[in-house]
Amino acid sequence: MNLAAVIQQLRDHAPVFGGRVAGAADYAKGVAEQVWMALPAAYVVPEDEDPGQQTATGGGFNQDVTEAFGLIVVFDNSTATAAGDRRGQTVTHGYDAMRRAVFRALLNWRPPPSDGDVLRAAQGLYYTGGELVGYDRARLFYQWNFALDTLISDADGWQDTLPDLDGVDITVDGPADAPEVVASIDTTL
Repeated sequence: MNLAAVIQQLRDHAPVFGGRVAGAADYAKGVAEQVWMALPAAYVVPEDEDPGQQTATGGGFNQDVTEAFGLIVVFDNSTATAAGDRRGQTVTHGYDAMRRAVFRALLNWRPPPSDGDVLRAAQGLYYTGGELVGYDRARLFYQWNFALDTLISDADGWQDTLPDLDGVDITVDGPADAPEVVASIDTTL
């Protein structure tokens, strides 16, 4: 799946983030220990791929694959904590609005293929669940999960290469009961 396109889709269609959407590498750099983007912010992280059985018959190849990613949203709760919300509950008030914004940007949208690839998804992204990733007194990390059903086929796999075409020899003979007509073409490329 083209995760760069997912990041751009969120930047363009989820204004709640103000463009603060990054990838897995940025999240892995230690965002849990430090804040380098203003909040709320989101991180797109790849998740597992779930391949189905090979379904083509007659020597072909078709296999359904469910490709998944998670969207980790970092909510800001620092101002609420400073204002006396010691339990950090204030952040939960923005949860529903954030989820609606994320759903509006992603549900049923089909990410474009990566360069040189073909679009293999008949339908768009769908929601597969969510979970609390972690929290501290200033932030809450929540992950929404999405998936896309795709199809891989013969065109995606190894292709036998044929030798370069050097020329073509063609001989055409007429029917047996007709006068003899022979045409021969020898073409070298």
